[in-house]
Amino acid sequence: MKPIPRLSASDVPFQPVADARSAAPDCLAFARFRGSGHKFMLRAEAGDSVTFRVRYMQVAQYAGRPIPITVVAPAGLEACQAEALFQQDTDISFEAPETGTYRMQFSPGPNYMHFVSTTHPFILNGEDAPVGFYSSVGPSNFRGPRTRWALMHL
Repeated sequence: MKPIPRLSASDVPFQPVADARSAAPDCLAFARFRGSGHKFMLRAEAGDSVTFRVRYMQVAQYAGRPIPITVVAPAGLEACQAEALFQQDTDISFEAPETGTYRMQFSPGPNYMHFVSTTHPFILNGEDAPVGFYSSVGPSNFRGPRTRWALMHL
């Protein structure tokens, strides 16, 4: 297998992709994330009401604890702070204070989390850590540097 070099997106100004606007808001609903440091992004316009539901569930007999979820606005200020409760669905919502790319991170540890529903499509950002998918099957689009696209089933 050919190794793929890592690509840092830390200094990349994100712009909305025309066809991403037509993505179903729940396009990541199939994916369950396990492990630490999962990063996500979403695009919102100033004044948008952004709402999403996460489900945080147990794997085997691992214990769980509430997990903090912070959404950071494009300017770097906190847009929303919430806590996902173990073995429950948690609704999170906020009004976007500005137009741009919002970032969020969570770490379910040995258990898993996934998005049940969302008003805005989330983009998984795997730039600096492996993504821990857990029992996830579904179509996913991956975008790399300019015009490199791949469609795969996980």
